[in-house]
Amino acid sequence: MEQNYGMKIKSITLDDIIAFSCIGKEQVVAKLFLKSDDFITYSGDPKTSEASYMCKIPLIDLIRITCNNDKLKTDYNMEDDKEIDNCRLQYSLLYDNVRGYLGQTSYNKNIYKTIKEDGKNFFLFNNGVTITCSNITSEPKNSNKKYLITLNDFQIVNGGQTLRTIYDYLQKEKDTNKFENLRDSFILVRIFKINPESEIKNRIAEYTNSQNSISPIDLKSVTKTQIDLENYLKVEKIYVKLDILMILNLTMNIEYLWKNSHRYYTHLKDIQIELAM
Repeated sequence: MEQNYGMKIKSITLDDIIAFSCIGKEQVVAKLFLKSDDFITYSGDPKTSEASYMCKIPLIDLIRITCNNDKLKTDYNMEDDKEIDNCRLQYSLLYDNVRGYLGQTSYNKNIYKTIKEDGKNFFLFNNGVTITCSNITSEPKNSNKKYLITLNDFQIVNGGQTLRTIYDYLQKEKDTNKFENLRDSFILVRIFKINPESEIKNRIAEYTNSQNSISPIDLKSVTKTQIDLENYLKVEKIYVKLDILMILNLTMNIEYLWKNSHRYYTHLKDIQIELAM
């Protein structure tokens, strides 16, 4: 069919259909056991009960508290990481998430690749996950060196793409090192205690999912190649203003000044530059 009509037939499973469908909200309780220096707390108004936690947790714990195994959600001292191997994401936790799963986008593929090849930098490269819940309790343990944090009735309102890609990695990778990668890779998790009737819950979901888009062209403007090029031209007394950058063929409006005798000349020209990638 592909040869004759340019079409491909792709088989899908029930899990694929569930991943794109909307599941009803459920009451969920989960527990995290964190070192005191792995989280900070913040309250915008000390007179209210609304508070937030900024936490650094391993990906394996994020899987544990969001999986479809209620026992594992509260088993904060899970001894064997392989217990999560057959777990699936509890999709009801994404009920308040405004963005459905986008599938294998280039961004999601990069998330997967980072876990597999550069897990130690996952915390730096990923924007993290935002959770809202109706109640959070924090109980000090081990002479305040660790804290048992309990989340009640929580929802993941931002970071759904990251979370689903983490589960993709868990389910698809056959390498025995995957559990070690998930244990050694950390992620930023923002947890907000919000009154269920408060309008701010919807605003958090809206604002954390709203951002100005950045094109790949803009992202390339801060690569080492572009900076090295600019610095090289400065040495030659050519001062560069980059307006548009393309990956292989760069069209740049270069405004440059040079000194000839005691006079200055200013020019604006279009210059085509090809990079060896």
